[in-house]
Amino acid sequence: MEINKNKLGMKITKILTGTILVAVLFAACEKDKDNAETNITLTCKGQTVDDYLLWAGSSSGGQQVNTQNISLKKVFRSDWIEDLDEITEEYTNTSISFNNDNVTFQWIDKVQTGKYYFRNDSLYLKRDGRRDYMVGVGNRNKIVIRDGFIHIAYDLGDVKGTSTRSAGEFQQRFTLNDGLKMIGFESLNQMNPGDTIAIYNVSYIFEVN
Repeated sequence: MEINKNKLGMKITKILTGTILVAVLFAACEKDKDNAETNITLTCKGQTVDDYLLWAGSSSGGQQVNTQNISLKKVFRSDWIEDLDEITEEYTNTSISFNNDNVTFQWIDKVQTGKYYFRNDSLYLKRDGRRDYMVGVGNRNKIVIRDGFIHIAYDLGDVKGTSTRSAGEFQQRFTLNDGLKMIGFESLNQMNPGDTIAIYNVSYIFEVN
């Protein structure tokens, strides 16, 4: 049987053309997919209170107090409440964008961009000449940024005072031991009437839009 070389050539050409077209379309789709995966923006979807703990001193030492019906205004100073409101507003209006090996934080009044990496499910910012900065936990689809606040009041006889601190850096959490150290105690047994330790730890949750 004689093969018509012209028809065969045309058929092969059509097959190759179709194959190349499919390959090009597939590559384009894959490229778009890669771009979509490397350009990801997360926004704050809410916050959770992880700890609201309170200890009050007594003649028999420090006792933990149920905070369910105690508002923050009864424990923390009014200026701290204002700071917390500002911090919450800042996070609520912040976005985190991943673009290849860069991460950008779009704050209310400024933009910060830097190199990043993940290690043990934690997001780190690279800092030249300084220790890399741990921002939060999670992955490129969900990041949880944690912050901590602590308030102490103490009555040591000749010395009385109060102090309220923010964690200062992302991811720091306050514990009872932090409060005891701030006053200069080693255990709850040393707390007297007039001594107070209050802890408020909160998480801000960022997810893909």
